[in-house]
Amino acid sequence: MRPRPDMARPGPRLAGALLVAALCLSACEKVPGLDDPLPPDLEKADYPALVPLPPSLFDVTSPDDDASEVEADLSARASRLKSRANALRQQTPPD
Repeated sequence: MRPRPDMARPGPRLAGALLVAALCLSACEKVPGLDDPLPPDLEKADYPALVPLPPSLFDVTSPDDDASEVEADLSARASRLKSRANALRQQTPPD
């Protein structure tokens, strides 16, 4: 017995409704630890010392420098391909 074509897969409305229902049910879940009060030793603790980041994290090459390198590479490749094409054009095909 084959299933009816209209019963084979749920429609987009049903799938959307199931997704919304799953999201609503998961939003009702109480996450442990979020509502718990802080222990007394952490309430009185100082903030950690802020340490400046080293400047090497922010060394970024200029996009203009990268673009000029890419342009030079592409120009060199184009000239090599053109010379190769000219060499192939000058060859005589074998008989």
